[in-house]
Amino acid sequence: MNITNITLAAEKTVSLHVPAMTCPICPFTVEKALKGVDGVTTVNVSFDQKTTATALTAATKNAGYPSTVKN
Repeated sequence: MNITNITLAAEKTVSLHVPAMTCPICPFTVEKALKGVDGVTTVNVSFDQKTTATALTAATKNAGYPSTVKN
């Protein structure tokens, strides 16, 4: 068997801000829509913002490992 031109994509995490998501049913609707996209393997939809990028980079800096947010 001869296989050529195979490209493997790296897994990537993407966070989305969805300001119109305001009702209790919205997370289920958004989750279903995202799971319908080819290539999406995991979806986590939540109203709760548990932390900020600033808090995370401050924590790594305080531990002696300065970091930045990758876009």
